[in-house]
Amino acid sequence: MRRHKSIVITATAGTLALLLVVGVSGAYASGATGDEGLAPKTEVIGGREYGSEDGLVVDVEQFAIVPGGDPVGRYFGTTVSPGQITPMVQWGTSYAISTEVVQLRYDGKARAAGNIYSGLRIINVCFWYSRGGTNVSSEKCSSARLSGTTWSAGPEVTHSVWDSLNPGAEQTVFNIRTTRIDPGVT
Repeated sequence: MRRHKSIVITATAGTLALLLVVGVSGAYASGATGDEGLAPKTEVIGGREYGSEDGLVVDVEQFAIVPGGDPVGRYFGTTVSPGQITPMVQWGTSYAISTEVVQLRYDGKARAAGNIYSGLRIINVCFWYSRGGTNVSSEKCSSARLSGTTWSAGPEVTHSVWDSLNPGAEQTVFNIRTTRIDPGVT
């Protein structure tokens, strides 16, 4: 089994910390997204502004894509604490995944399911591709929906980007940004 690494940049309402995660399903990732030092104070999703009072946390992860390699990205499955009763209605899994097609194209997909992951509700999942520190695609986002006091999954968003045919080109990177809030926020 191969060991993989990724860089996780966590931005909370007042802090920005760098956390190295080992064993992630994806290739080693390094580099920057250009978001360092820009910890969001608020985020607007679905017309509503979320901030520190909502427990706002924004994570950015990068996964270098290895030609001919496995899909990269992350699934954010619902986590349940010991002794906690699982709700009768499951929100599903939030995710952002990229798959290489014949070493020519990358197909990305993402979905924010409104589920609870590591104690926080995922309300937005975005992805984009970059190469050599420059974005080569626009950002695509899925946002969970809040209707009254009930959260529901947002639509799956997809986007494809062509790889460079230049053998000396920089490695393509799959970037993921997730927005999370306290689970009790409605």
